[in-house]
Amino acid sequence: MKPALDVAQREQRKLDLLLASRLARAQAALAVDQLAARAEQVTARVAQLRAFVARPSVQLVGAASVALWFGRSLGRRRAPVARRAAWGSRLLRWGWLGWRAWRIGGPALLRLLGRH
Repeated sequence: MKPALDVAQREQRKLDLLLASRLARAQAALAVDQLAARAEQVTARVAQLRAFVARPSVQLVGAASVALWFGRSLGRRRAPVARRAAWGSRLLRWGWLGWRAWRIGGPALLRLLGRH
């Protein structure tokens, strides 16, 4: 009797292992499909971001922001009294920079907005 029982147990174990193998393959395929869907979403968002950043108006605002940040970081190195005394010249300098930025990027911005 014992050999017949061993054969039956081996057959059952073989079936269990085949079932577990099929289940593991199905779960792996599902995980790969989910990962592919997430990768497509990230790719689409990156493409949207790149298209947004490529717009001239965004580049103009970015350049102005960098110039403003750079100017403010340079201004922090002065003494507080000198900074308070030089507000007029700083205002004039930033006004001139804004005017130049508008002269250079304004027509492109107006064209982009459809007002030209």
